[in-house]
Amino acid sequence: MRLLHFETLKPVCPRCRIEQDLYVPLHLAIVEQEDNENIFDGSLICSNDYCQTEYPIIDGIPIIVHPIHEYLKINLHQINARNNLSLTTESMLGDASGSGSAFNNMRYQLSIYAWDHYGDKTEEKIQLSETFSASYGNAHACLIAGINLLNAPITAPILDIGCAVGRSSFELAQTTGQLTLGIDYNFSALRLAQSILQKGKARFPLRHLGVIFDHMEVNTQFSHSDLVDFWACDATALPFTDNTFNFISALNVFDIVSAPRVFIQQLKQKLNHKGKVILSTPYDWSSSLAMHQWVGGCNQRSVFEGESEVLIKQLLQQQLQESGERLNLIDEIQHHPWHIRLHSRNVSSFDVHILACEKY
Repeated sequence: MRLLHFETLKPVCPRCRIEQDLYVPLHLAIVEQEDNENIFDGSLICSNDYCQTEYPIIDGIPIIVHPIHEYLKINLHQINARNNLSLTTESMLGDASGSGSAFNNMRYQLSIYAWDHYGDKTEEKIQLSETFSASYGNAHACLIAGINLLNAPITAPILDIGCAVGRSSFELAQTTGQLTLGIDYNFSALRLAQSILQKGKARFPLRHLGVIFDHMEVNTQFSHSDLVDFWACDATALPFTDNTFNFISALNVFDIVSAPRVFIQQLKQKLNHKGKVILSTPYDWSSSLAMHQWVGGCNQRSVFEGESEVLIKQLLQQQLQESGERLNLIDEIQHHPWHIRLHSRNVSSFDVHILACEKY
C-alpha cells in the first residue's frame, strides 16, 4: 500500500458506512514490513471506538471489505497461494484437484485476465492464428475508446474499478500523469498487479486445454507507475468519502457486481461535481445474480421490453435523493468488440456498450 494513496484518498471503514451510515477514517495500526513509500505487511483499523474493525495489508494490498472475516475465509486459498511452484508440480496439483476446484478456477481466471492485459508484454511469443489475433489488448482498447468520448483532460484522483491484473490502471497513470488507484475483489489478480508494480515482472498461468496450463513471464515497466496502487475493495461499498474522485473507469463491471443499482449510486456519490466516468458492459447477466437485481434482461412485457441499454441510461439519470445529483450521458458507443481467450482453441466474443458520463 502506497502511503501517498492512503494519505491522499483517506479511506473510511466500510462496516461503519454500511451499518451506521458513518464516514469513519481508517488509521494505520500495525506495520510489519515497509520501505519509505510502501506498507507491504500490516493492518488498518477503524478509528471508531465502538467498531475497531481491523483490515489487513497483505503483499502490499490493503483489504478494505465488509465483512472482512467472511472475505478472508472465502479467499484464503488465494491469499495463501504460492507463485513459485514449478510447472510440473503445479500440473500435478491441477490434475489432482480437478477442473472445478478453487485451485484451477483461480488459474483459469488469471489466464483470462493476464493474457488480455499483458499478452503483448510476455517474453514467450505465441504464434497466433487469425482467430486469435485479437485475443489480447481488449481492456486497453475499450479504455481508450471511452476516454476518446470524453474529449476532455482527465484529472486526479482517478479510480479504476474492476482493474483485475492492473493494465488499465497503469495505462491511466501513464496517459494522464495523475494519481490512480485500481481496485478489485479478486485477490490473486491484485497480487499479480502488485508484482508488476513493485518488481516490473510477474508470472501467470496460461490455459492450453482442460487443466493444462503453461507459465508465461511478463517483464515490463510503465511510466508514472509511482502514481499507481492496488487495493481490494467492494465496488458496491466503496470505502471513500463522497466527492473523492475526478474520474472513474469501470470496464465490464456493471453486470457482474452483486447489486448493479447500488453500484451506480456509488459512482454518483464518489465522483466530484463535473467528474467523469466511463462504463462498459456487455449486459451478460450472471445466473448467480438474482434476476430482480438485473437491469433489463428480463420482463420483456414491460414498457421498455427489458432492454438494458434503455434502463441503464434511466438509472444514470435518476437523482440521488439527498443531493439531487445524477450522471448525464456525454456520448456512447453502442457496439464495441471485446474478445476473451478461454483456451488455445476458444475465444469468446462480446459486444460491449460504452458510456461516457459526467456528474451534475
